[in-house]
Amino acid sequence: MGNGKVKGLYFSDLFDKLSGSSSGYSLEERLFYSSLVIGILAGVVTCTLAVFILDSPVLIITGYFLSALLIVAFILAQRGYDFKLFIGPVLVVYLLGFILMWFFGGGADSQNIILAIVLFIISLIIVSENKRLYVLIIFLLCVLTFYLIQLYFPQSVKPYGSVKERWIDSLVTIMSSTFFIYILVRYILKNYSIER
Repeated sequence: MGNGKVKGLYFSDLFDKLSGSSSGYSLEERLFYSSLVIGILAGVVTCTLAVFILDSPVLIITGYFLSALLIVAFILAQRGYDFKLFIGPVLVVYLLGFILMWFFGGGADSQNIILAIVLFIISLIIVSENKRLYVLIIFLLCVLTFYLIQLYFPQSVKPYGSVKERWIDSLVTIMSSTFFIYILVRYILKNYSIER
């Protein structure tokens, strides 16, 4: 283990993919890997914080499951599977996870929409150009559907336990989402400069 290798996964290779310093990877691959890693970090950080501030095991389990899914997709892509095979399934599972987070995490009263926007940005980055309009339409339809369900069936959304819980969730979500958007934009700009 002294060489940085763990079952076929090189940590130096991971750094090269994320930093964009590896010339052996296409921009698509670098963006895909960076999106996975940012998603993994966001999921683990927010779920770990949620353990201490939220009383919703469904949200915590969903978040850790989604992070684990991204780890598996990352490892399989590292092992030589075509990374494009994972884009659709990962986005579908994340959409299902967002549905759970919406209904078990306060709905429109929560900050879940910020996380959904981060997912939307990552989706626009990793899908091919001819599918971006579909991603936009699906995202807008999902948000509209969730808001309408909550309007007409408010009992379907689990409310926050207290005002303090809502305040903490809002603060943590905004801070973490801002941080991860910053990382993502910085990475995109760095790769843009490399490609020029």
